[in-house]
Amino acid sequence: MTHDNGRVERRYFCEGKQRVETVSVGTRPLIIIRRPDLGVVWAIHPEDRIYFESKMEEVDANAAKLFPPVEVAWTELRQTRIDGGLYRHFCGIGQTRHGRGEEHIYVDPASGMFRRERTRLRGIRSQIDYTDIDLSRPKDELFDFDKKGYKRGRT
Repeated sequence: MTHDNGRVERRYFCEGKQRVETVSVGTRPLIIIRRPDLGVVWAIHPEDRIYFESKMEEVDANAAKLFPPVEVAWTELRQTRIDGGLYRHFCGIGQTRHGRGEEHIYVDPASGMFRRERTRLRGIRSQIDYTDIDLSRPKDELFDFDKKGYKRGRT
């Protein structure tokens, strides 16, 4: 996903495990690995060779304080043509995790690939992000972290 502020994210999900790789303009990369099976979240700074480890319960409790509950009403709209393919189109309006706004999901029934478009109103401006998602299974190695050669940071 590429945001309009230049931040680039890659997200991987598999069996409850998550990995998010983020690079912003002028900053160093950050990797977040969430492992419910181990009950930990790792924040890894690969260039600095530093990592932070937190208990998942603490991270979830802090996130619940920062983000409002999601309350989105979804409706299926007419099919939409994107890059020559015919996609099912769903529109959700309400309180998203990014604030009040709307989200559009376009699903290719043949391949299972989908695209998400999020619009958030800021005064009279709107912000739109596109995400193309591959539903194939990511490699298991993406969700592992070997602490060898890394220093543990203080939280």
